[in-house]
Amino acid sequence: MQKTTAGVDRQATILLDMTFWSNMVVIVLLIIVNTINMIRAGSNTEPLISMASPELVLIASLALCVWMAFAGGSALATKRRLSRVHISCSEDGVEGVSMPNPANGDSGEAFSLSYHAIRFVGVVEVPITKKHMVPSLGMKDDQRSYIVPAPENLQELVRSLTERMTAL
Repeated sequence: MQKTTAGVDRQATILLDMTFWSNMVVIVLLIIVNTINMIRAGSNTEPLISMASPELVLIASLALCVWMAFAGGSALATKRRLSRVHISCSEDGVEGVSMPNPANGDSGEAFSLSYHAIRFVGVVEVPITKKHMVPSLGMKDDQRSYIVPAPENLQELVRSLTERMTAL
């Protein structure tokens, strides 16, 4: 068996990119709307948003922009952490980086297992944002669990590992 390596699936990283860029677009739109609103209020014409004072709308928009910027930065940080995740299968066993919860700042932990030490292989759900879960590789040995978030070709990887651990 030749050594095969799988990184993080592109769907997971694209989801994080979309989260970041959609937040940035909304921030820009809020800035534009508030600028127009303040200009109209300053020129004694009816403000664009008239349900509250322009100053109150500006404060609420700024708070929303800060929250969305933080969420976008968090998505980029998660993507950077996921770039370190991988799993390699060789003749002797598997090695890689386990990261049970990439959304909360977990930096991951390297592991190495022989096929005969593996007791469970399956698909588990792992959060990459507060709202999004991704299918991930879960493995267990006698002492602990290992989770590799969103590896490429997950189903093929699970099948291959299951065959190797039961063949020994």
